[in-house]
Amino acid sequence: MPPAGLRNSSKMPSTRPTGNPGSARAQARLAEQQAERRRQRLVLAVAVIGIIVVVVIAAVVYQSWRAGRKPEAATGQPSFGPVQVTDAQPIVLGKADAPVTMTLFEDFRCVHCADFEEKLGPTITGLQRDGAVKVELFALSGVDPEHGSISAANAMACAATTGKGQPFYASLFANYGMEWSDKQLLELGSQLGLSSDDFTSCVTGQQHRSWVDSMAAVANQRNVTATPTVFINDKLQPDAAKWSPDQLKAAVSAAS
Repeated sequence: MPPAGLRNSSKMPSTRPTGNPGSARAQARLAEQQAERRRQRLVLAVAVIGIIVVVVIAAVVYQSWRAGRKPEAATGQPSFGPVQVTDAQPIVLGKADAPVTMTLFEDFRCVHCADFEEKLGPTITGLQRDGAVKVELFALSGVDPEHGSISAANAMACAATTGKGQPFYASLFANYGMEWSDKQLLELGSQLGLSSDDFTSCVTGQQHRSWVDSMAAVANQRNVTATPTVFINDKLQPDAAKWSPDQLKAAVSAAS
């Protein structure tokens, strides 16, 4: 027995919580940070989905506008009479007795071709009108075959057989950017006086599709790998896309 008056020195069990209080606070802060990151990721995901929805809606509206947009016919273009469209042969635009032949491999959906025509088209047309040059057109359709290249090339052939090849050709490039639905091609034809049933059926039935398809084989035979590609009197002009109007006139004059 312990002496009287002395307390038992054995310790009572502690009621204080065990563990490191600092560690508990760190875990709480970590949990809060993780929750905040989850919230931020959710907000970001919702924002991204919203942006995607807006972009999709804008694209649909834009494509609908493009599909319904009306083309405008080019003005001041000569007409050189009807031509016969034969597979693997070019459409000839100009006077038959012109001393210089300019051969063009172009695609109506090719931006570089559109740039070439914008810069040099009026000069070429002037030379055609003067009887100095005739153009041999090989209309390729590899740039965007599902969105206008094939349809535009076929319609070009349809117009050429009626004698409206030159104005239709110039108008296709003047309206570059269209995906050329049948409706738009027929509207363009109508502005140029092409509203017959024969022209309509030629466009909608793609009556010259075999001619369009044959153009690629000709391009391969002549080692044409890009559009536009220009020949003058069968001689390749590799820098023609960079020419100024005066340089083009000089090249034609030299070939005369």
